[in-house]
Amino acid sequence: MKRKTFFLLLKSRSDFLIYLVLSYCVVIPNYALCFEIGVNTHMKNYNQSVDSVSDSLKKYGFNSIRTDLSWEWVERKPGVFAMETSYAKSKNLIDTFVDEENNAMVILDYGNANYTPTGYPETTEQIDKFAKYVGFVVSQNKGKVKYYEIWNEWVYKTGIRNKKENTVPSVDIYYELVKKTARKIKEIDPNAIIVTGSVNPTNLRDVRWFDELVKMGVLNYIDGVSLHPYSFMHHDVKLRQPTSNYLNLINYENHLRSLNNNKPVSLYITEMGIPTYSGGGGVSRLQAARFIFKYTLLVMSNKNVKGIWWYDYADDGVRKNNKEDNFGFFDNNHNPKTAVYAVNYLNDLTKDSEVTASISNDNTVEIKITKRTKKTEYNVKWKDDYRFKYNNSSNGNIFNSMDSKKYYSASDTPLINGIDFQ
Repeated sequence: MKRKTFFLLLKSRSDFLIYLVLSYCVVIPNYALCFEIGVNTHMKNYNQSVDSVSDSLKKYGFNSIRTDLSWEWVERKPGVFAMETSYAKSKNLIDTFVDEENNAMVILDYGNANYTPTGYPETTEQIDKFAKYVGFVVSQNKGKVKYYEIWNEWVYKTGIRNKKENTVPSVDIYYELVKKTARKIKEIDPNAIIVTGSVNPTNLRDVRWFDELVKMGVLNYIDGVSLHPYSFMHHDVKLRQPTSNYLNLINYENHLRSLNNNKPVSLYITEMGIPTYSGGGGVSRLQAARFIFKYTLLVMSNKNVKGIWWYDYADDGVRKNNKEDNFGFFDNNHNPKTAVYAVNYLNDLTKDSEVTASISNDNTVEIKITKRTKKTEYNVKWKDDYRFKYNNSSNGNIFNSMDSKKYYSASDTPLINGIDFQ
């Protein structure tokens, strides 16, 4: 067996030992055997053509997209369902991107001014109206959309216009919304995979909120729990690093299992990201690429994590001091940023491979990637540095080739496969 190894030399510590395995595939008819490397998209905001966005995603190795098809885009007039511009652009991206190798997740979300004055569907009548909208969307996309996520960040009031004036509805209302929506989806498309939650496992409020839903029986209506484990501004600086964030996710996975009669619960990381700016919690483009490369490898090694959809495709703006403008894999002009090259290489590295991860007591991570066909083995090793600081240097690399006896710094060379890694 050929052996090739890569090393990331960063410092850290831990009290855990984990060994996990996942078979990664690119084209296998059984979706459950594949890991999704996805990205969030907002096609209505892009000046690029649908074909250009779709081609870029496929070129760099993303095999899934996540997008809204929001209620207000569909039902501008009460009882009249139509494809308005925002809906049409997003649906066009789905239709263009999806093929036998690539798939889509649709978020069914947000209120409708015709029915929901607070922005939330709260009454039985409002939830029934939401279910009718869901029926329209699922009917239009049956056979195209693999996943549906019910709502997005309910407890964060995302998509709610008057956040200060409106309170988050009770857990009972959310439960009824999920139950009726899930039934409508399965009625139309029994093969659809349904997720919900948008839970951040690093936030105790989120955990307690979803615990109540689990106790009510929400897992009977969904196929998995969606996670948004953002931690780039967390007060515990260790959780800002990929390894500790992942260990926290493992703890949450075990917690859900304990609430589910010791049965595993499928996890879908439908949002995760880190902004490339110099403000609080921000990182350089190179630092973001290293984070994304490491975190993706870690979650790929876990058989209960079915995919990760990074946030997001392109920067929302050009303000360098605004974090919300700087989450993209491409800048606002759709030029590739460093992280997209990391995903591209990671995709090539893990194609048709078995990925395993071990995390030792001192927080040293060792990833083993075994090619099934060529019997070639790759190893990636790192230790996170909790004294992490923003570094605007563009020089550096995620890893360097090494043999079994030598280790190299992660910043010796700015090249990755001949590409200037900036």
